Amino acid sequence: MKLPYGQSNFKTIATEGFYYVDRTTFIEKLEGLASRFLFYLRPRKFGKSLFVSMLEHYYGEEWKSEFSNLFGKYYIGKNPTPLANRYLVLNFDFSGILTDTMETVLRSFTVAVKTDIQRFFSTYRGYFTEEDREAIEREKSPDEVMRRFFSILQRAAPGKQLYILIDEYDHFANELIAFQLEDFRKIVSGNGFVRKFYEVIKEETKSGLVGRMFVTGVSPVTVDSLTSGFNIGKKVSLELPLHDMMGFTEAEAVEMLAHAGIKEGEMPTVLDGIRNWYNGYLFHPDAPNRLYNPNMLIYFGDHYQMYHRYPEKMLDDNIASDYGKIRRMLGVGGEAYSLAILEEVLAKGETRAVLTAQFSFD
Repeated sequence: MKLPYGQSNFKTIATEGFYYVDRTTFIEKLEGLASRFLFYLRPRKFGKSLFVSMLEHYYGEEWKSEFSNLFGKYYIGKNPTPLANRYLVLNFDFSGILTDTMETVLRSFTVAVKTDIQRFFSTYRGYFTEEDREAIEREKSPDEVMRRFFSILQRAAPGKQLYILIDEYDHFANELIAFQLEDFRKIVSGNGFVRKFYEVIKEETKSGLVGRMFVTGVSPVTVDSLTSGFNIGKKVSLELPLHDMMGFTEAEAVEMLAHAGIKEGEMPTVLDGIRNWYNGYLFHPDAPNRLYNPNMLIYFGDHYQMYHRYPEKMLDDNIASDYGKIRRMLGVGGEAYSLAILEEVLAKGETRAVLTAQFSFD
C-alpha cells in the first residue's frame, strides 16, 4: 500500500490503494456541533486539504452513486448520517492568490472566486446555463460575484442548500500580514473586499441558502479581523473532541512506520529520532496525546519505504520554505520581543504565556 505523499484528493486515496488513517468519524462529530459555520486552523501541511476533499465527496450530491466505493470501508460508510450527499458543494481554494500589490490581490482574489464558481457550474451542469456563466464573468468584485451567484442559485436550483468549503482561507492574508501589514488592514476593514465577500455569505446563511460552511487555515488573525463581517463563524480548532481531527497520534505514527517497513526492534530508536525532529503538537491542555505533522511523517516513511534508511534531510523542503514568512510574521508584534521568547524556549524548553483569544491590529 502506497503512502500518500503530496496527495490531497480523497477519491484518489480511497480508490487507488493509498494508506489512509480513517478520519471519517469526525463527520459525525462536526454535524453534532451547535454551529454549522466552522473555522478549523492547523499548521501548514497538516492534512487540511485532504479533509476538505473528504467533506466534498461525502456531502456533494454528485457523489451519491459512488458512496459505497468511496466510504464503504470507513466508519462513516458503515454509519452514514442523514446528510450524506444532500448538498450542492461550493469549494473555494485561496492558496494561489497573488499579493504583489493591492490591485493584484483584488484581481487575483476575484479570479479565484469566479474560477471556483465556474467549476461549481460544471459539476452541477444540469442546473445552470451558459448565460449563468456569462453573468458571473461580467461582475467586477468578489462580493458582486457572490451576490450574482446566490441569485442564480436560488432561481436555478430552488430548494437546494449549499455547503461552502474554503481551504487556505488566510494564505494570501498571511502574506500581507508578513510583508504589507497596512494592505491587510484595508482588505478586512469595513469596505475591504475580503470583509464584503464574507458579509454576502453571512446574509445567505440567514436565508438558509447556505446550510453549512467549513473553513481551514493557519491563523485566526484574519477571521478575528473581520469582526462583525462574519461573526457567525465558530473557531473549533482548540476544542478537545476535535483535537485529533487532523494529524497523526503516536500510535498512528507507529502503525504507519511499520507499514513503511520499520521493524519492531527498530521502532523505539526510530520513534526517539522522530520525537526529536518532529516533536508533536498539543492544541488543548487536556489532550491525551501529541499530534505529528502528517506531511513530515509521510515524507520520512515514504523515503524509508523506498530506500530502507533515514532521509539525509529530516525536514521536508515543502515545509521549510515557509520559515521566512513565519519570521516576518513574528516581527509584526516586535521582532526583538518575539526572538526573546524563542530564545527562552530554546534555553529552557518552554515559556509561559496567556494565549490570545481574539486578535486585533486596531
